[in-house]
Amino acid sequence: MKFPDFIIIGGARCGTTPLWFNVDKHPDITMAPKRLGKTEMHFWKKKFYEQEDIKRYKEKFKGKVCGEKTPGYYIRKHSMMYIKEYIPDVKLIMCVRNPVDRAYSNYRMNLKPGKVSGEFTYKLFEKRYSGAGKYMRHLKRNVLPLFDRDQLHICVTEHMKKDTVEEMNKIYDFLNLKRIYPERRVVDVNATFHKNIQENMILRRKESWYRVWDQYSTTVSGPLRKKMLEYYKPFNDELFKFLGYEIKEWKK
Repeated sequence: MKFPDFIIIGGARCGTTPLWFNVDKHPDITMAPKRLGKTEMHFWKKKFYEQEDIKRYKEKFKGKVCGEKTPGYYIRKHSMMYIKEYIPDVKLIMCVRNPVDRAYSNYRMNLKPGKVSGEFTYKLFEKRYSGAGKYMRHLKRNVLPLFDRDQLHICVTEHMKKDTVEEMNKIYDFLNLKRIYPERRVVDVNATFHKNIQENMILRRKESWYRVWDQYSTTVSGPLRKKMLEYYKPFNDELFKFLGYEIKEWKK
């Protein structure tokens, strides 16, 4: 039994599920599901752990290099504190996406099961969907005080969509693994999704090629988008300074 070598800590609606399946294509990596059909573990969200809890968690990880994924870890300080306590040398992968598109995607995800109703307005955005896109605020509060900078890799969703193979290889460099060069394919997610979630996972894990981040096309536009971009500008600028470069796709 072992702890994971790396954890994808966030963010929600930033391509973490395609990343889970794509990184699982590397011959040295095994991604651990909570159970067949569920890619997100959600283990470090609790407030207290028994030794039996830790044992069951470690039983999920087998193979040379193992990882797990839970998009909500980065926004929860207690989650990151527990990870630091139990896995101090773990490597962390953080996915970031234009926060305007992330917020709208989060709204659409909640719209389907009826968790939210009505139109996407600025008031709704501010109240419910703005927080998770303040990436640098969460990193400064919850991650960087606990982990060294070289333990963190930032994966930009727009860059991953544009050049999947190269961006995936940057992750393998970060994990000290050999680079690989699978074929990449643009996929219609709705047309290739199986309602049986167990069957869906089995079939996707059999794929030898990378799925391109192409399901993120519907988004907000017009004056509302402009207002949201203005809202996020100071938060984005702080992230750009931390990264050492601007993400040009976030300017419009």
